[in-house]
Amino acid sequence: MITRSRYWLSVAKQTSTRLIEDDCFGQAKGAAYSFLLFFFPLLLFLVSMLVVTDALAGLAPQLTHVSSRVLPPATRALLANYISAMIASESKHLLVGAFMVMVWTGSSLLLSFIEGLNRAYRVPIHRPLVKERLVATGLVFLVGIPLVLLALLAIFGSHLERFIAAQFDLTLSWFWRAARWGFVLAVTMVMIAIIYYVGPHRQQTWRGVLPGAGLATAVWILATFAFSAYVNHFGEYNVIYGSLGTGIVLLVWMYLSSLAVLIGGEFNAVLSLPAAPSVNSTT
Repeated sequence: MITRSRYWLSVAKQTSTRLIEDDCFGQAKGAAYSFLLFFFPLLLFLVSMLVVTDALAGLAPQLTHVSSRVLPPATRALLANYISAMIASESKHLLVGAFMVMVWTGSSLLLSFIEGLNRAYRVPIHRPLVKERLVATGLVFLVGIPLVLLALLAIFGSHLERFIAAQFDLTLSWFWRAARWGFVLAVTMVMIAIIYYVGPHRQQTWRGVLPGAGLATAVWILATFAFSAYVNHFGEYNVIYGSLGTGIVLLVWMYLSSLAVLIGGEFNAVLSLPAAPSVNSTT
């Protein structure tokens, strides 16, 4: 019989060991690359949707300003040119193209997570490749897009607050900020739990995936909060990397976000192992 504190210490050690054994840090690099390829088509798709629905005219200056805080100069100029071209032409061909690229790159990102979860649970891959891609594509719409939108809400929430306050002549209190982060926290945990429930090739229970979802959300929210602080306070001071500073920080955030999902998956996998000794409630 072991104490609860020793049990959780053992879980932490096993999780750390499995992170190295399963090369989660290397997997996170590949997932971050897919994340980067997914992020920009998603932005272009959202811009295209705003154009098609005639909603971009008043938002174009805000989009350009917000993008200037997070994108490298070359990418920022590309997005600005794209916005101008979309407003001028209002073509739906760019919308379709951005949508197709977004779905493919997003499903590749989710496939990276599914592969990592299968490694964590030590289960063989038995789904056909086409079915695996379809599952990942479904997760793009169910989880991938909402998670990116939640991240944008967390990172650029202060800009949104100022925009709403200016438009409706409101004074947003601390309650709004607390509600914003609370909403992001709760929904993010649910979205990550869905990845853990649907992704691996094994029967899962919601009770079995929630602990890892909570841990992954905590790691993700810390990384996102740090990135938000950089964007809002230090984005203009790229002393070390010059004009590439924001782009590098964006890629680091994507890496940490991907790693957070894999950490939570490994944590759940360790908790699913049969415990030999029982756990005493004393500490």
